Amino acid sequence: MFKCNVTVRILRPEYGADGAVAYTEYTTDALRIERRERQHGDLPPTCRERTEFLIPPPTEVRIGDLLCCDDERFELDNVRVCRDLDGSLIAHRCQIARRYQVAER
Repeated sequence: MFKCNVTVRILRPEYGADGAVAYTEYTTDALRIERRERQHGDLPPTCRERTEFLIPPPTEVRIGDLLCCDDERFELDNVRVCRDLDGSLIAHRCQIARRYQVAER
């Protein structure tokens, strides 16, 4: 139903008994959506940029996963399941909690 425009790496944290964190890595295609919106309120209007990703099945994502795209890393804050009228899974809509710049290698 939608055309993917980026390839992303999904890093899922797995916590060991000793508290160490290891990551399970998945690679998939996704649709990256960028939008800008004005914020109003008591302060002068400001522009806020938001990034969301649509991840098609069969890849599954969870809150707390890290999503790597180009030279940026995103922590997922909100994941919504999108279904068609028949109840079939179309995508996971991922909203971002934090954006990190990844240091060049």
